Amino acid sequence: MGKTRPKITDSLPKKIITIGGGAKNPAWRKIREKIINIPIVSCNKTTSFGTALLAINSK
Repeated sequence: MGKTRPKITDSLPKKIITIGGGAKNPAWRKIREKIINIPIVSCNKTTSFGTALLAINSK
């Protein structure tokens, strides 16, 4: 008792890197940025590159 839960906003990312078909559409990216209020960056690399980045950064 007496413990406080961390707020969800305490751990939000500074930016989101997106890949795939939706990443190529700047209008769709801007819509998502407005909704979540976090910058979205598109990656022109393949999906396997994104998977490798996740694996490296999850340690």
